[in-house]
Amino acid sequence: MCCRPPLVARLPYRCASPVAFARGTLNAGHDTISSPSHSITWSLDPVGNFSSTTTDGGSAVNNIFNKQNEETAAGFSTLAFDANGNFTTDDHR
Repeated sequence: MCCRPPLVARLPYRCASPVAFARGTLNAGHDTISSPSHSITWSLDPVGNFSSTTTDGGSAVNNIFNKQNEETAAGFSTLAFDANGNFTTDDHR
C-alpha cells in the first residue's frame, strides 16, 4: 500500500506581500541592496496571484483574475481562455 498525503482543502496563500526582487551591490553587512540598479515588486491577492507588478519604481500594472485563477486582464490588456482553460488571445494579437 502506498502512503499518500491527505487531501487538503484549498487554503489562502500565506506569503508575505509584497514580494520583491532587487539587483545591485550589497552593503557591508550583506543584507541590503541600498541602491538597486533594477527592482520588481509583486503584490499578492489572498490566493497568491500577482495582483500588481511594479518595475523600477514605475507605475503599478494591475492584474485581474477570475474564479479559476486565470488572469483575465494585465494592465490595459484583456486576456481570454477557451473552455479547457487554455490561453487563447489578448487584445494585442
